[in-house]
Amino acid sequence: MHLDDLFNFESKYTRGILLKNRFIRNIINVKSFDKLLKKKEKDNQECHFLFGLLNIAIFLDKYENNFYTTK
Repeated sequence: MHLDDLFNFESKYTRGILLKNRFIRNIINVKSFDKLLKKKEKDNQECHFLFGLLNIAIFLDKYENNFYTTK
């Protein structure tokens, strides 16, 4: 099974999850990232990067507001 079998990285929904957070947009090159998302055959390292970034994006979406309100 491949990461592209689980997630459609070309969909607006998935791209929105990955790119809506300003912290993530600041650490990646968006043009290069777009090329990676559109790439049909991603190697293992690229899949690990995307999976990690997706986890960070979901975590930040869920807990970022709690982080700022608890200080």
